[in-house]
Amino acid sequence: MTQHQTAPVKTVSDALKRKRKKKKVSTFKRWAKRFILIVLVLGLVFGLYKLDESKLFRINAITVSNNTVLSNEEVIELLNVNINDRIWLTHDFLRQGLAESISSIESFKFYKNNGVLMIDVNESRPVGIKGNELLLTNGKRSDITTFNQHYRMRLPLITGFDSEELLVRLAMSLSELEPEILMIIASVNQFERTYDQAQLWLLLNDRRQVYSDFRSVHLLNNYPLFVDQIAPGNDCIFLDASSLSARSAPCE
Repeated sequence: MTQHQTAPVKTVSDALKRKRKKKKVSTFKRWAKRFILIVLVLGLVFGLYKLDESKLFRINAITVSNNTVLSNEEVIELLNVNINDRIWLTHDFLRQGLAESISSIESFKFYKNNGVLMIDVNESRPVGIKGNELLLTNGKRSDITTFNQHYRMRLPLITGFDSEELLVRLAMSLSELEPEILMIIASVNQFERTYDQAQLWLLLNDRRQVYSDFRSVHLLNNYPLFVDQIAPGNDCIFLDASSLSARSAPCE
């Protein structure tokens, strides 16, 4: 009777031992998997950190194109980009707010290639010189620097128009002139002999004088077409927006 009971007890005991051993193995495997996963995650994080610190994902050169008002250095500084910045975190849309405070930049675009950040800018065109500043087509002004001082030889001097509103209207009118026409104008003056503040008195490099208002300035683009038809001595030219015509007469 004792013999018959011993066998089942031994069988149950062996089964419990196998179960405990299997549980230990399962627990070990579970913790081993967790340990390996933690090691892999830490290795990945460390690898990404080292990769981020490397030159591969950093700006190692910056170029600027299409800028004639602001120098390369000024554009880079104003847009707040620097060598060694993370190139994958450098996006133009994140800096659009900065462009709003820059008088000459209308828009800009970032391009990236092998660690080089290329900045393509769209600047307002200078149309005149007011004091020590360039008057731009958007009515704003930008300082004359060693980079853009070549415009002194290509743009007319502006006198008067101290009202910001008039200066903006003047900029809009001059923006309609071709660059080669702007080069033949020595100065643009506010005509003080009339109560109409929109009257302009332009002195040309060939010593002729042009009288116009803001609406008529664009007619000066035709100057090369009719200059040879001006009678000798008729050194004053009057532009008329209503008839889209120009007439000449001796200056008083």
